[in-house]
Amino acid sequence: MLERATTEGLLAGYYLKGGVAKRFSDVMDNAKAKGRVSVRRSLFRMAAKDNVAAAIFLSKNLLGYRDVVNTEHSGLAGGPIQIAARPDFSQLTDEELKQLHVIADKTLPPGRN
Repeated sequence: MLERATTEGLLAGYYLKGGVAKRFSDVMDNAKAKGRVSVRRSLFRMAAKDNVAAAIFLSKNLLGYRDVVNTEHSGLAGGPIQIAARPDFSQLTDEELKQLHVIADKTLPPGRN
């Protein structure tokens, strides 16, 4: 089974020490940097050819763009959201108020009326 080739793994495999290891590490770092530049150039070419996904990727990773969804909730007429509704009993008749009182009493737990 082949192991993933990393700088550390290659250095350990060849028993490189001292100055040789340092130079080898520099070569590997330069090669990785060139690879990143190659990928970036390829993405730029794709974005220039109207590849929307490539353009979005570049915008997010190079320019710092990000997807932001602001969700703001508001109450009636843009005011605060009412947590507890307060019913307006002024429109009820005396008979309706008595019926409401009877119904409300039936909903109380035992011993609370």
